[in-house]
Amino acid sequence: GFGWVPNFLWRGVKMWRAMRKEIPWVDRSPAQIFRENVRISIQPGDAPEDPAGMEALLEMIGCDELLLFATDYPHARFEGTDALPPALPARLHQRVLRDNALALYPRLRETVQ
Repeated sequence: GFGWVPNFLWRGVKMWRAMRKEIPWVDRSPAQIFRENVRISIQPGDAPEDPAGMEALLEMIGCDELLLFATDYPHARFEGTDALPPALPARLHQRVLRDNALALYPRLRETVQ
């Protein structure tokens, strides 16, 4: 899931700002480094169920390119095709289901039609 990301980024940036003089080689914020190098699966589901809460969460994360589709298979909570959070905006479905994975794994493009 990805509900933990905003708090994680906030804490990382707060600590980085407080310690910048001690770590001058870290020239970008932890949030920026995270967004450039980390991808997050949408399962297990911990996303808000209301659209306003989901929009707020996505805004706090700051990037819809981080989210990847996952079903949590083979765990007992496997959700199959119902794995997309209900409040995820329709404009992001294609991105989460396909586009973000293709950006992360370019060789997959050869197998997708």
